[in-house]
Amino acid sequence: MLGRVSKVKNHPLLGIWEHVYSPTKWIISISNGKLMVDGVDTSNWEKYRISHVSWTNAAVTFRSHYLSTGRVVSNVYTALSKQKMKVLLSYEVTEIWTRSTPHAFSKTHPSTLDV
Repeated sequence: MLGRVSKVKNHPLLGIWEHVYSPTKWIISISNGKLMVDGVDTSNWEKYRISHVSWTNAAVTFRSHYLSTGRVVSNVYTALSKQKMKVLLSYEVTEIWTRSTPHAFSKTHPSTLDV
């Protein structure tokens, strides 16, 4: 455990991270010898719910849940330098669709299905 803790203290992703086109700020820190991730949307100050945090010498992986939208994202942050990181975001979208009735289709629209 001591080797792992000492590596965390020098992790290249420790700090506050932002992107020019996003209101979100990510904070990667150490608490009680463990690597922690916090996120906040600065447009409304909503905090992300963070889970499944893991790390390697150059990367941090975690899941973020934005409660107001319900979006759950898998995040992989990889250090490129002391000032830059590469971000890989993966998420699924769940939608509820309803069946259309034949009356809802236009007879002149080219995408009308033969129902």
